[in-house]
Amino acid sequence: RSQLCVLVHVIAPRPAFEPIPASVDLSLGCQLNVTLTAVDYTEAGLTLEVARDQGYLLRVVPGPSQRSSRYRAAQPYQLRTSSLLPNSWVVNNSVTYTFLWRPARFEEGFDYRVCFEAKGFIDGLSLTGVGLERIACTDVRVLRCRFCALPGTTLQGLAAEWRSDWLTIWSGNHALVQGDSITEDTEIMVGPVMTVRPIMNCTVGVGFCLERLDTVAARYGVAVPDLLWWNPDLRDESFEASGGRLAEGQEMCVLPNTCLTNAYIDSYKG
Repeated sequence: RSQLCVLVHVIAPRPAFEPIPASVDLSLGCQLNVTLTAVDYTEAGLTLEVARDQGYLLRVVPGPSQRSSRYRAAQPYQLRTSSLLPNSWVVNNSVTYTFLWRPARFEEGFDYRVCFEAKGFIDGLSLTGVGLERIACTDVRVLRCRFCALPGTTLQGLAAEWRSDWLTIWSGNHALVQGDSITEDTEIMVGPVMTVRPIMNCTVGVGFCLERLDTVAARYGVAVPDLLWWNPDLRDESFEASGGRLAEGQEMCVLPNTCLTNAYIDSYKG
């Protein structure tokens, strides 16, 4: 009596992404647009045509997203107002998706890591596949004091939202006209970004100390609650847990008090 054994090796899927930007600086209200193309040549290195004919398909799904700051270690974070949509086929080989995200107010001043996963499909079954190429991530820094105009944005409305006045905002954006609607996606510098520096010969520490929220507020003629309003990472409980200490080189959004009494902008463009 003889016995015949056959060793069958099922070729595993190996989804992989084409390169995406490693890092992006994004202004509040601007739209992040990332094109994600994934392919699966399988672990055997088949051509796409052969792999597709053999039933090796894939789709793109959201991976974990994280948010971090100077005071907060990276933690899971659910992005608001984001979407991941297929350009044509939901499942195919290759397949292309578009990720869209427009950061909302109070998401500025933080760093985000946004990840995606290419999932393999064979006969309708979802498979993880081999290789780390199936994961793609991009790091996004949402800038302080920068804003992309949305439909209906006006200089006066923007000033009211940011607890300032129209002259303060216009002073950094002379192309804008007071009262007029601002073209959508126009990037606006809401105010200057200051860098925390040591104060020489102050009474705390040995020889120098760093500025505090109250000293920054006094220097620019604003209130501490306004500094917290303009810098959401300083409103975070992790900042309080640090003892409210500012660090040398740290950036802060500040809209100085211009002591406005009377002003006029000539909209003549001739």
